[in-house]
Amino acid sequence: SLWAAAPPMVPQMAARAGFSRLSGDRAILSGPEISAGLLWLIPLERQRRHYFRVSAFAGSGFYELLNRNIDTTYAQTTFLSSAQLGYLYRAGTWGYALHYTHTYFYDTNYPLHAGGVAFTVTYFSEEK
Repeated sequence: SLWAAAPPMVPQMAARAGFSRLSGDRAILSGPEISAGLLWLIPLERQRRHYFRVSAFAGSGFYELLNRNIDTTYAQTTFLSSAQLGYLYRAGTWGYALHYTHTYFYDTNYPLHAGGVAFTVTYFSEEK
């Protein structure tokens, strides 16, 4: 987070990096991704340790797609967007979040939507 002292309803700019692996009966998609976007931390109590977390990100993914039907692997860089909703506990400059994430992976032939629960660790550039 780039502006940890923002008022509760003012979004913060945030960046994230991660690795995704999605598998199904016919294909496996995996690779690193990087994105940036807006993050809202709405305090749930006065000490500002517990937050309701809402975020929206856009970025790029660098994926390999294994097509199990023809045993062929494709490499692709693609656009992705994601939205997250959940809980964050903050301890100084570090925060720990448990949230639901929904991600859209752009593809001209087969766009993909994926959702799931994630645990993340967040670094805040300012002490609270």
